Amino acid sequence: MRRLIAVLVTVATVSLAGSLFAMTLEPSPALPQSQPVILGEVSAVGNHTVSVTAPGEEAMTFEFDSRTMMPTRLENGERVKVEYRILDSGLHLAQRVTPLTHGSTDWAELDRQLSMVPMEDEGSSGTVVGATAPDNDEHAEHNEAISETHEATSADAKEDRAEEQKEAANANSQEPTMPRTGSGLPWLLVSSGLAMFLAGGLWLLRRAGVGREA
Repeated sequence: MRRLIAVLVTVATVSLAGSLFAMTLEPSPALPQSQPVILGEVSAVGNHTVSVTAPGEEAMTFEFDSRTMMPTRLENGERVKVEYRILDSGLHLAQRVTPLTHGSTDWAELDRQLSMVPMEDEGSSGTVVGATAPDNDEHAEHNEAISETHEATSADAKEDRAEEQKEAANANSQEPTMPRTGSGLPWLLVSSGLAMFLAGGLWLLRRAGVGREA
């Protein structure tokens, strides 16, 4: 009996060890690879294709088949999340197309991506430049006209100032000279007459004195 129990225990031990050894030899299952995902808006829908435009990117076309999980109807401009894989041929096979719900995390993420994209692309920026060019020309012409007007006003002011100075000079030169109230000639005549009067008086006095002595 003891031998039978020992044999059974040995067989069980060998079987368990063999099972454990076999498990160690089996390859571990590969970890699932993360699938590429794109957030964007539907730009076109075909019979077996759907095109989605991501923010700042060109539209990507995805193939879909009966295994693709997606709504039966998609509208242009609808926000979606596409999980896909790249085939050996280079085509993109959509595995799941999920419409985004307003207020969801994916919706907020798409809003963030859209906010980072410039509002104007090259074509529209060229249009904007072309549209603003005439405005710039008009502004330049307006400034030039203002400058010319200012220069003309300054020139007129200088001419007016010069004319006023010239008129003032002419007025000063044409003022009549006031007659002088006195000159040296009358005083000379008065002095001479007074001297002659004094000399005559002295002569008369001397003559009267001589007559008394005689």
